[in-house]
Amino acid sequence: MRNIFKYIPMVTLGQILGTVVGFPLLIFLINQFYYSNKYNDDAEQYCEDYMNNSYNIEISMPEEKSQYYLENQDEEFRMSETFITKMDKNYFSNPRAVYIPFYSVEYKKYFNIMCFLGSKDLWWPYGMKVILTVNRDDMNNPAYGTKENPVP
Repeated sequence: MRNIFKYIPMVTLGQILGTVVGFPLLIFLINQFYYSNKYNDDAEQYCEDYMNNSYNIEISMPEEKSQYYLENQDEEFRMSETFITKMDKNYFSNPRAVYIPFYSVEYKKYFNIMCFLGSKDLWWPYGMKVILTVNRDDMNNPAYGTKENPVP
């Protein structure tokens, strides 16, 4: 076995070990310690109470080119976000949220609809009535419903 190592430079052996053992181990450790609870810290404790305190409302959606949509008012407005849940080679396996913030004339508040759909699956009911589930505390809170902080 020692005769084989004298023909292989140590730098090459280090690169092979680093690629085959070191890098995958580093990725595994990052996933375990950094991403394991990144998005679920306290959500599970409060999710059931939040949903039990929610109710349905019916809202008329604005027309497609309406200025009631924030994306039509501000071109710099961010309409999507990708949540990195683990490090892997497939970036597209991470969930992507699409935001649709708009102003409701009936409730005189801004609302923000968040969808976890692909862009091919997204169809928006412009000019139609939709039923939204909103939290009672969020609707009554004066801090929610503004352009900067719409009702989720």
